[in-house]
Amino acid sequence: VSLNGIIFQEYGNGGCFFPLLPSRNKRIVSFQKSLRGKINRNGYFSSEIFYKFYLSLIQSVADKCNVTISEIEMCLFAYAEEIALETFKSK
Repeated sequence: VSLNGIIFQEYGNGGCFFPLLPSRNKRIVSFQKSLRGKINRNGYFSSEIFYKFYLSLIQSVADKCNVTISEIEMCLFAYAEEIALETFKSK
């Protein structure tokens, strides 16, 4: 959710998005529904490459911040609701 929110904020519906994973969090589900309505089905990374790309991206950020990938993932998870709410607030 965090990465998709960041991508949408930066590139709009022209970005390439990560698959939407199931959630029980109502804010996250609402964000995913809004995002799904704004991008087309071809706007997602393919299932063959998305996880490798995700790991590469997370590792790159971790290296630049001199932290572990676990710390990056925890931040993405911790801020998911905030990013989701911010993404479509003014759009």
